[in-house]
Amino acid sequence: MKNSGAKTLSSFDFVLGRKIAGKFEVISKLGDGWEGEVYKVCEIKTNIE
Repeated sequence: MKNSGAKTLSSFDFVLGRKIAGKFEVISKLGDGWEGEVYKVCEIKTNIE
């Protein structure tokens, strides 16, 4: 099998305050586990968390 050069992602590790897609801001990391990570975010336009 050929190596596609793709890298394996082991963690998102978002920094607090990071903007995602220009729509959301990371507030805090709630937890992580086998399936992934969970972050609390705020929608910038509406200020809904």
